Amino acid sequence: MTTTDIRSTAVLRVDSRIEAAPRELVEAMVRFEERYGGLWYPVIGAKGME
Repeated sequence: MTTTDIRSTAVLRVDSRIEAAPRELVEAMVRFEERYGGLWYPVIGAKGME
């Protein structure tokens, strides 16, 4: 996901409302994406791929 995609889709769903995500949260999401490549990344444990 690109930084532009993250910034344009980052929202919070509070009860029945949708609010823009705070800047700090969006920046954390961007840093996470840059570091790990998203939520789906390989984890290598002591026994190889786990």
